[in-house]
Amino acid sequence: MDELRDIMTYDEAHYFGMAKNQKYTATESQTSFVVDAKPNTLKNVTVDGVEKTITVDYTYTAGTGTIEFTEAPGAGKVVQANWSDIELGTVISEMGESSNPTENEKQYIHQKSKTIKVTGFSNEFPITQDLVKNEVVSEYMYNIFRNRKTGSDAMIDHYIVELWNPTNTEGVYKARKITQTVEIEEKSAPAGEQVNFNGSLKGGEFIDGTFNVNTKAFTENA
Repeated sequence: MDELRDIMTYDEAHYFGMAKNQKYTATESQTSFVVDAKPNTLKNVTVDGVEKTITVDYTYTAGTGTIEFTEAPGAGKVVQANWSDIELGTVISEMGESSNPTENEKQYIHQKSKTIKVTGFSNEFPITQDLVKNEVVSEYMYNIFRNRKTGSDAMIDHYIVELWNPTNTEGVYKARKITQTVEIEEKSAPAGEQVNFNGSLKGGEFIDGTFNVNTKAFTENA
């Protein structure tokens, strides 16, 4: 029975990368800018909204959180550092996964049955979670719903970590990453009960890789 239970247990952990940024107004000769949060990596750096190229226009040192430009952006220029704060979703009560395949049907006059081909997928993760104060993933998704955010402001990086599929390195598991739109449909607050909300994480293409649960770092497969 224990062996059967091991075979049938496919535990997953769901981590989420939430968009963060820090802005600076450059002085005339300023080339160094410090990111207070000191994230391990930056998603990108922009100057007046224009994305710059790492190692060409700037370097980033995670230990000190320092962005160092090869040339000063210039007085009054708005420098913005963007990154994802990756955290485990700890108050999710239900999480499903649907591929929602799109199909193309064809039947010629000589055929008795239709031929059906899958032409694509519309990935979706139905989700229900509690609204808990200071639980960062819960509050982040709820604020998307509360403030009716749209476009890129309603997107989140979703990491599906296969705890049943470890690598040879301790704490590192095979994983998938997908960037999705958060669509929260409703909030429920029964009298005397925990407030919860439900909806779906929709869209996106999967990227295969590994996830280190100790450093919360995703590495894409080569």
